[in-house]
Amino acid sequence: MPPFRDTASQYSLGQWLADTSISGVRGARELDTLVRVYGKPAYIVSDNGTEFTSQAILKWAGDNDVDWHYIDPGKPQQPAFIESFTGSLRDVLLNEELFDTLEDAGRKLALRRYDYDNI
Repeated sequence: MPPFRDTASQYSLGQWLADTSISGVRGARELDTLVRVYGKPAYIVSDNGTEFTSQAILKWAGDNDVDWHYIDPGKPQQPAFIESFTGSLRDVLLNEELFDTLEDAGRKLALRRYDYDNI
């Protein structure tokens, strides 16, 4: 699942998940954790990926009274800061590293997140 990013603070929120696929149910669990730690957001903007359009995410948004806004289909540049962020992540980490296991990928993602938020 792509990392969540606070547009006000520019911090990356939550874990950067390394897995073969991320379900909407798992995404909703991550959102529950973020709400407990940071409080409820006024709204969330995401692309139309299956992890964000699942019944679990729609239910989570409704149950938590969080407006969910989707970018226009075919317009990935709309959340330009996220595209820049994921492009940088791809250039700095994903194109440069080999991952032996999912755990190895998780460790390297955690180190990259620390660098992103603190350096």
